[in-house]
Amino acid sequence: MNNIHTKTFSTMAIIILILFNTFTPVFAGTSGSTVLKLNSDGAGHNALTMTVNPVPSTSPLQAFCVGWQFEFSNSKGSISVSLELTEVKFTSGSKDFKFALSPDYIGLTSGIKGFKSIRDAVSDKATFDKIVKQGCTVTANAIIRKYTISNGKMVATNTYAYNKGDIDSNFSEFTDTFKSNTKDNYFELTVPIPPESVPAPDPNVEITLPVNGSTVLRGTVVPFKGWGTGVHHIGGFVDDKFLEEQGNPSDDYNDKMWFETTVKLDELGPHTFYLLGRNAATGGDTHKSKVHTVYVIDPPPNSGTIYVKGLDIDTNKEISEATYEIPGVEYGKAKTVTYTPVTAYKVQGSYQTFSTSVPDKSKMETATSQTVTLSSTNKNAYVYFWYKVDNTVPPVKPPPKINYDPIAIINNPAVAYAGDDVLIDGSRSYDTDGYIERYVWEVPGTYGTDNDNPWANDLNNAEQDTDKGTVWYPKVGTYPISLEVIDDGNCSGYDQSIIEIIEPKPEVNIDVLADKIKENRKITLDTSKSKSATRFPIDWSLTTWSIQPVNGTGATGDYGVRLENGTVYKNVNSIAYLYKGGAWENTGLAFISVLKGQKTIQFQARDSGQYKITVSMTNTYVFNSAVHYSNTVDRTITVVEDLAPVADFSGSESNIREFENPIDKTLQKYGVIPVICTSTSPDGDPIGKRIWSARYDSDNDLAQGSGVAAAFADETTIYPYTGTDPFTSGIRLVVDSEYDSTAEIWSYEVGKFTEALQVYEDIPDSETVKELLLQSDYKSSYVQGW
Repeated sequence: MNNIHTKTFSTMAIIILILFNTFTPVFAGTSGSTVLKLNSDGAGHNALTMTVNPVPSTSPLQAFCVGWQFEFSNSKGSISVSLELTEVKFTSGSKDFKFALSPDYIGLTSGIKGFKSIRDAVSDKATFDKIVKQGCTVTANAIIRKYTISNGKMVATNTYAYNKGDIDSNFSEFTDTFKSNTKDNYFELTVPIPPESVPAPDPNVEITLPVNGSTVLRGTVVPFKGWGTGVHHIGGFVDDKFLEEQGNPSDDYNDKMWFETTVKLDELGPHTFYLLGRNAATGGDTHKSKVHTVYVIDPPPNSGTIYVKGLDIDTNKEISEATYEIPGVEYGKAKTVTYTPVTAYKVQGSYQTFSTSVPDKSKMETATSQTVTLSSTNKNAYVYFWYKVDNTVPPVKPPPKINYDPIAIINNPAVAYAGDDVLIDGSRSYDTDGYIERYVWEVPGTYGTDNDNPWANDLNNAEQDTDKGTVWYPKVGTYPISLEVIDDGNCSGYDQSIIEIIEPKPEVNIDVLADKIKENRKITLDTSKSKSATRFPIDWSLTTWSIQPVNGTGATGDYGVRLENGTVYKNVNSIAYLYKGGAWENTGLAFISVLKGQKTIQFQARDSGQYKITVSMTNTYVFNSAVHYSNTVDRTITVVEDLAPVADFSGSESNIREFENPIDKTLQKYGVIPVICTSTSPDGDPIGKRIWSARYDSDNDLAQGSGVAAAFADETTIYPYTGTDPFTSGIRLVVDSEYDSTAEIWSYEVGKFTEALQVYEDIPDSETVKELLLQSDYKSSYVQGW
């Protein structure tokens, strides 16, 4: 039972509940049953109300009620609190006072100095909440203080009454009527608080034994243990088969209940254990624990088993509490087996044998232990203990178990940002001879921590069973972390750690995203993966950018950007020009100003070289918008030269005239010479527009010894034919379109031809900010020959 007393009373004079004097008999006008009552706000919240009728007096010696002591108690525990009232009212008349049990009470309250509710004045709020929710009895005792009148003013003395006995001893000069009325009406007043109707809690179960991943010998009896909250009962399952069910002994399912039994493992291999809790007798919600696996192996070679059996000496029946097996006993090593104490039985003697036959009790020896040695010929032994019923003799207690301290282990990051969630992990803590029941954390400096009570923090719940959790630190500094773990034998283990909390400056990340980082290709600069502490989010509207060409690298200020909203600007002498309606408009704004607030921009430079990108980000504290942290990051990108394509083509060395005249088939035939573009781009750009041309050596001077250039210099250039007339004479250059990779020379003439090709690279829309391109940005090359 918890008994907690919180004293908040001071010596200030406060509200007058009833006025007493030594000369005039005074009666309060109310009985104890009507002084203290329970009032509901209709929404499930209660308040204690008091109605009193003070009587004025001019006596030089008077008494006033200056406070109340309340005890809330039920079969589960109790908690007490003393409250000071807000003022002293030295006038007569009926007065109502209302003390809310919790701040959730809807309605006006009065009377408690320094607190809005009784709950606010209680230090152990978890116990208070539990008792009130379960239903309890409130016992109230007034705090009466003695006053004197001096020069017409009330003067408080240091004489008090906290119970009926104090009235008789400390207020002996007052009348018997005063004493009687006060003791009857202002001490030992009670009122019941009914239990709250609460929904069934969410079930939660945890398995503690057997140890997960442990290995045991075949035939070992292992403990199967765990606990649950919010459960009506817990069922145990071994290898997915139901083993048994145990009910919650408490009416309050929020109370932790334990499940405990044993299981003998006779089959080799892995065996799984888990618990299943349910929050109702039938149906309801269920929760399954983690699964623990135990591996069963054969005893080592050259070992055997000792079978221990307890027998009732009068009936020869086995006593289950004293019957078990000891597997894996090594040959040649003596093993002492001592009797097991059994309630209401007294051990009489023992006997050992290698025979499977149950011996007669006449063979019993008086010893209460047997030392057995197994061998290859006597692989198993049987030890018998005889017991006689004797209810008058308590069992002999076994030697006390040695309980070793558990091992506490804290894992936490060495460094974290202020305002960010930090995982504090004690789950690797362990107990070598049992299990850990409680975790008591001290994490000073974390948000919500009470500096006077360092254990009052987010990691310590009412049950103190949190092995890990998240906290956060509002301020920069180095802080200690402490953990105490308490095992099932009430032994403790300790660990300490430290954490450094640093300024929560934003982590600025500039990702460069582009298929080709070269001239006249868009380069996406993305800062969206930048991050900041959870409670110091980035204020993107304050993000600033700067783009600077690096001197001596060839980079220039001839660049531009496309913003997130699609707007395109180019830089002209550090001034932003806006692309609008097919033309450039001078905004008069500094170029860097139009970049402010952007998470992502598409940057494009006309000239190769290095460009330094600078981004500054600022965050804002969610609990104080005036608190900011900033950080700046530079990143240099290298824009490479856009290489021109290499123009080339191929075609046959000779051809014949084999195609008939489309008008008159009796006339001369013409020939078709196909020419195929084989141009390439050294930096992987597609080939776009092609301009084909040809010349015919009409005077045949190439055959007469002239050079190629001289032979064709005096000839007319032939360009692709664009008409629709039938081809009946002369020469034509046929090309389907300027993007066609094949050209054909149609000719009725015989002789030498030369072909020329001008090719231009293509820049796909997906690779560029089209508005920033000039025609001269499309690289080209020219080739002539045959």
